Amino acid sequence: MRAIVNPAIEAKAEATKLQVQKLLSTGQAIPGDLLYDLEIENLPMLAAPIFPKVGLVGFVGSSDTGKSAFLRQFAIAISKGSTHFLGAALTPTHGRAIYVTTEDDHIATSHLLRKQSGGDRDSLKNIRFIFDSEDLTEYLDIELEESPADCVIIDAYSDVLRGDMNQANNVRAFLNRYAELAVKHECLFIFLHHTGKGKQNYAPSKDNVLGSQGFEAKMRLVIEFRTDPKDKELRHLCIVKGNYTKADDKAKSYILRFDNNLTFHFTGKRADFEDLNATAEERGLINNSEVIKVVMQYQEEGMTMRKISEELSRKKGIKLGKSSIGKIIKEKIGPPKPDLADGNPHVEMLIHDSQNIADLGYLHKFINM
Repeated sequence: MRAIVNPAIEAKAEATKLQVQKLLSTGQAIPGDLLYDLEIENLPMLAAPIFPKVGLVGFVGSSDTGKSAFLRQFAIAISKGSTHFLGAALTPTHGRAIYVTTEDDHIATSHLLRKQSGGDRDSLKNIRFIFDSEDLTEYLDIELEESPADCVIIDAYSDVLRGDMNQANNVRAFLNRYAELAVKHECLFIFLHHTGKGKQNYAPSKDNVLGSQGFEAKMRLVIEFRTDPKDKELRHLCIVKGNYTKADDKAKSYILRFDNNLTFHFTGKRADFEDLNATAEERGLINNSEVIKVVMQYQEEGMTMRKISEELSRKKGIKLGKSSIGKIIKEKIGPPKPDLADGNPHVEMLIHDSQNIADLGYLHKFINM
């Protein structure tokens, strides 16, 4: 049943909206009570509960994860008038999208669209593709003025950025222009970007984004997209920053399956971010001679496994958990002899803890106290 709307309230809200837009366009300050009168009870969403209607979004990940395929699929869903996208409620205003591509030319894009559209040519008619990134903000301003769109996808951020991506002031100044366009045309800008080298081996985090912190700071939402560490057909959509996102949505990934037609499907499952860490074995650290040497040096100095882990991270920049450190120590020294526990119930308790067994430095110190 459609909600009953008071015509007087609706008319007042519309008049207030026009007044606010006029003030915004002239760069004037807006009184708080005027903003209150906009009657915004819930943040407008393009794809609830993930993508907002307006603002800047960072979509980041390592190479070959399917980031571009995901964003093309999103644009197609908007264009064809879908009501849902991978389980999210899709509510576009215009049913149009713009895709700026700097990595795929028109020939490659044609091939990819034929695959992803499933042969439905009409599903692509409301997507405009731009292959020239020169004077991009000016061109987009004109395009959006002539034919408004719900979403503008920039693939890839590093190709359109002017200047050093490691300079926060430069990055923020560059993104400010796009933020202005987003507000002016009431649309969403999604920037495809990359994570730092090897960051896919650690838990999802906004700190994994390549370049200056100014990038994620300017984004309303940052999503890290990654391949499952065990099943290469699965992808994890991880909200690592969301100004208006519930805490629960920022602790677990949305698990997607990627098929041969470059199309994603939501599995209905989620995973804790911590479960996406690659193991030390997968990172090759356990068999690294330099790592082994440092671990054994710290162990000989009498450090506990927790302390060794902390020192490796602080001094060497190496992330290694206690269980992996224990495996290194056991491999080099072996477990303690059974008679170490005779007559000492406290040591017997420690022997049943596999992590403490491996930490012979701690165990020997305990016995000799």
